[in-house]
Amino acid sequence: MFEEWSAEITQYQSDTLRKSSQRKYDLTKAKYEELIRAMKKAESKLEPALAPLRDQVLFMKHNLNAKAIAG
Repeated sequence: MFEEWSAEITQYQSDTLRKSSQRKYDLTKAKYEELIRAMKKAESKLEPALAPLRDQVLFMKHNLNAKAIAG
């Protein structure tokens, strides 16, 4: 989206519209990058909590398989 938007800014004939679009592009891209940083930070904090959960799910899966075969 940003690549296309950036390329299209040069297509404006109106300086006013081009400058307005460029300002909106710059602001939007900055907010997007801030959002991505926040999401990556949250993801890194979530991973330690997910590892034990994955272990429990895997254990339950194997335990149920063993019970099914034994039954």
